[in-house]
Amino acid sequence: MSAGSFRFYVCSTLASVALDLSDYLPETAELRIRHRKGQKGRVCYMANGAKLALDAWLATRGPEPGPLFWPADGRGRPWSTGA
Repeated sequence: MSAGSFRFYVCSTLASVALDLSDYLPETAELRIRHRKGQKGRVCYMANGAKLALDAWLATRGPEPGPLFWPADGRGRPWSTGA
């Protein structure tokens, strides 16, 4: 799976999607899923623990544009693919 792509179960669907930081609106807990193979995009709302966990990740991730998720170490730094 590439950086920014993850598999999740939300909104009664299981899908692999690529999400950008701009797809999440923390003020409303809205997560826009723009591209799903063969289907329209959709809007989901993160609730309870999911919103808390995502907000905690964003505090570590930082505000830079780009993928919402990437492989990271315990401090939120991207994992290096180099030797």
